[in-house]
Amino acid sequence: MTRITVDLDPPVHSTLNLWIARNAATIGPPHVKLAEVIAAMVVTTARYEDVTDTVCSQIRHQRAAASERGERGERGERTEIAKLSAAQAARALAAGTYAAGELRRYWAFAATLALATGLGPAHPPVSTVATRYAERLAGRRVRVGDGVTVSAADLCGPDPVSTRRGTHE
Repeated sequence: MTRITVDLDPPVHSTLNLWIARNAATIGPPHVKLAEVIAAMVVTTARYEDVTDTVCSQIRHQRAAASERGERGERGERTEIAKLSAAQAARALAAGTYAAGELRRYWAFAATLALATGLGPAHPPVSTVATRYAERLAGRRVRVGDGVTVSAADLCGPDPVSTRRGTHE
């Protein structure tokens, strides 16, 4: 047996413990160990393509979010909220859609449906839809400082464009 150390941030650790609590009765005695759960999740992820696809999508989504906000420690204590032009917002929406990979399976289905029926686009008009949203809605870039919380009022107030120290938890 190989021993591996896993570093979990507090939200992930809480989520995993919540999963264990919800499923402990189904698994049955004795007490479920965190290592057992992680090992079973790894085996399941490697064995089933649907699960692997979901995990890969989640990782891409987390990486896209991390690249936008910067790695921990790079952001500093300040939170910055800035207006985006419609073009910048549309680009961020379209790129984020592709980077997260959320619709990857849908696109193959849409293309097959378009081929079979002769209706609809072979590829969804992601950039066109993103542009329409961006033209109707205000776009903001938010970089949240380390240990800072941002409320909806901070984001949607009369003039949310600012550079400020946030509220530390």
